[in-house]
Amino acid sequence: MKKTLSLAALALLLLGSLHSQSRFSFEDPQMDTFFANKANIPVVKGRLLNCTKADLDTFLIRYVLVVPTPERQSMRYADLKKDGSFEIKLDYAIPYQQIWLMLPFSFSEVIANKDLYIEADVRALRNTYNMHKEKGTDLPVGHDLVYQGTDAAINQMKNQYTNFEPETRQEFYKLHSVAWNHKLTTTERTKAWTQAFAILEAMEQRFLEQHPFEDGWILENERKSEYYGYLFMINLTSRIPRGDALIPQGDTLKEAFLHKPYLVSNDGNSYYRYLSYLLSNPPKEDILDGLAKVNFSARKADLVKTIGGPEGLYEREAYIEKMLPTMQSNWCKDLIQQELASKKQQTAQINATIQSMPQSTSKTSLGKSIGSLPQGANLYVAEEENIDSLVQRIRALYPQQAIIIDVWATWCAPCIDDIKNSKPTKDKLKELPVKVVYLCVSNSSTEDKWKKKVAELGVDGDHIWLSGKLSTAIMERYGLAGYPSYVFIDPKGVYHPKMIQSIQYLDIEGLKKRL
Repeated sequence: MKKTLSLAALALLLLGSLHSQSRFSFEDPQMDTFFANKANIPVVKGRLLNCTKADLDTFLIRYVLVVPTPERQSMRYADLKKDGSFEIKLDYAIPYQQIWLMLPFSFSEVIANKDLYIEADVRALRNTYNMHKEKGTDLPVGHDLVYQGTDAAINQMKNQYTNFEPETRQEFYKLHSVAWNHKLTTTERTKAWTQAFAILEAMEQRFLEQHPFEDGWILENERKSEYYGYLFMINLTSRIPRGDALIPQGDTLKEAFLHKPYLVSNDGNSYYRYLSYLLSNPPKEDILDGLAKVNFSARKADLVKTIGGPEGLYEREAYIEKMLPTMQSNWCKDLIQQELASKKQQTAQINATIQSMPQSTSKTSLGKSIGSLPQGANLYVAEEENIDSLVQRIRALYPQQAIIIDVWATWCAPCIDDIKNSKPTKDKLKELPVKVVYLCVSNSSTEDKWKKKVAELGVDGDHIWLSGKLSTAIMERYGLAGYPSYVFIDPKGVYHPKMIQSIQYLDIEGLKKRL
């Protein structure tokens, strides 16, 4: 018998068609007009229900906004009003922006496209959290949240999909880890990566068969952004010809070059970021030279320039000034000009702070004091001959207290991210006998860059600049693998290896057991 479509099915097809026609990627011309209209900035609001007064006084609404710049992610806080309501502020008129939302007892992914309202029952969140904690099981992402508004279905889909078939997802992550093993050959890593995403694609299809969301295309676009993006990283180690043209190896990589992300997300940003690495390979090759050897549209090239490039404040400022005259997309130019204005203002403030810093060359137990910054940062240049003596001096300065030594580098993005976002944790540590001391290594940096970076980060505490000898010694002495690394010494002077992986995400309760 010949099947006929119902009116409802026809309407759904029509809506899907209209919706697909209204979609456009960041590489499409429509972005210029869309970005210029501030009315297109997505709106995300929410409310916590069943809160006590104590809850409202103590709860923090934290979120990580994914941004289309080398910064990639920006930690933010939303004001929690007395009625439990809050509002998330987005910076730009860009469709499909990813936010990682941290409500009390809950973690979820949010996609902001037009408007969204999130309702969270704190009583239910707390009960679910306690139940999973007692069982020792993982907390489901986006649990017990109610979504309303234009973007409700997108967010229901994303969080349901994250919790879908956890066993299959584990198979994916096993192959995922193989592909990230840099000791393997390019062929082996590419094979594992392709197998991993074949599993993910099949799981995605099963999910959409069971949950036929209209916006299922988002899952496919995100999957391809991640898949193709990391292919660029894998191929960094294979010698892609760099003669008159940059020639991708194989049809898959050619497809990767043609891909267009639709979301400002971790995966969408990484696609352009990793592509910029590929075009700047070998390291420090001018990205403009790399772009000249590929047949990209001007708009794709502009996105590579915008999201790629150096991350350091001073290096970034010079990079933007060089790239601006070469860009054609109005929205990318606007975005990068706003970034440049912010960088210039930040640079001027830092320079003024450094210049007004009271100069000192006095000898102290931590080394030569070179002054203090207004944010409460005390700067020292270590003068000890060996690292054990320096650590002993740090401990002597804070008797009967535990010491967390943050070993970092001025060029290390994860180091900087952790320092920038550690203030809430450090505020909690003030109530405990714990001191955080920052030791900056001199590898690929200078004392002047270190002073400016500390001023830029606005972090307080004791900051010590290590010589090349001490920079090597602390890594060898404590068996540290890279940056950032953390050395935890309890009040009795006992070193506890690998206890701390991050300060911003520090397990305070676990730390208390060592005090």
